[in-house]
Amino acid sequence: MPPVGDLSTADIPSYIDFDRLDELIDRALGEDIGSGDITSRCTIPESAVAEGVLRAKEKGVLAGLIVAERVFNRVDSAIVVEWQSGDGDRVEADTPFGRIKGVTRSILAAERLALNFL
Repeated sequence: MPPVGDLSTADIPSYIDFDRLDELIDRALGEDIGSGDITSRCTIPESAVAEGVLRAKEKGVLAGLIVAERVFNRVDSAIVVEWQSGDGDRVEADTPFGRIKGVTRSILAAERLALNFL
């Protein structure tokens, strides 16, 4: 399966095997959220939609945007991810580098794993 979102195939290293990457993501999601997030199910309406900004916690170099985007889209293919920076870009603390929009429960289910891969 090809990459999704704003990243062009030219940005994807040829050694990435998307089937194996998806298997890794699915295993990690299974470990992280299992059958679902009970707190989100009990406190957030199913129809709630959210928008978020991804910000650097500290000064650094961005890496793993392809994988993070893939995580969001494995949880819910309707989540929209827009990158304002790219892999290898240097960022200062509190620099916004991306936006996400989608069903709130889906975003919350994916965000921890996506951020772990970044």
